[in-house]
Amino acid sequence: KINYQDYDPDLKFSTFSNSLAPDAKLPFVGVSVPKLKQIAKTLPFDKIEISTTEDVILQNIVIGTSPCPFKEKIDLLEYILPYYSSWIMTDTLACNLKIKKADFPQVFEYAKELTTRKEVYSIRTGIVVLLARFLTEEYIDRVLELYKTLSKDQECFTLQMALAWGYSFCVIKFEEKTMKELKSLPLPILKLTAQKCRDSRRVTPETKQAITNLVNNHLDR
Repeated sequence: KINYQDYDPDLKFSTFSNSLAPDAKLPFVGVSVPKLKQIAKTLPFDKIEISTTEDVILQNIVIGTSPCPFKEKIDLLEYILPYYSSWIMTDTLACNLKIKKADFPQVFEYAKELTTRKEVYSIRTGIVVLLARFLTEEYIDRVLELYKTLSKDQECFTLQMALAWGYSFCVIKFEEKTMKELKSLPLPILKLTAQKCRDSRRVTPETKQAITNLVNNHLDR
């Protein structure tokens, strides 16, 4: 069990973190991600006893930054997934997941399989791993196809937000292909995607307007 008192936890930061991720079922101690990354460097590639959100994030970093082959990470991933109860947990895994070139096919299939599970945060993990690591020429068509399938009749707001985030990154990297897909998106996800794009400095004003027009056209139907 990690003793976070050794790392100067900050109550104000804990309160702030909780305000960003109010759905998290585990408490926040108040240790920042940069500090957790430093702690992770001192830990073995093994299970961490989980009682706080920081424990989950720390386990994510241990898994993600380990140089071992992906097949050796799956047991730890399956250990930590049931603890996920907030976007901050899924997203810190995706952002810290280092993938060896030879492992990309296996990681893609694993992320794809996660999107077929019943648990909301397992599905979200698959979505955000795809957006963080697979928006490439080789994988973009498969990612867009998966996102399209997940978007159909999607009523879960947590997943709608994840898909919108994914689509906004697809717009940035593969605008022409993605704009075609946006035309057939359900309105709730299209509106969230438009908002994500409006918030991004990497999306041009012209593209932002084009997506807003898609929303307006959808409303006029």
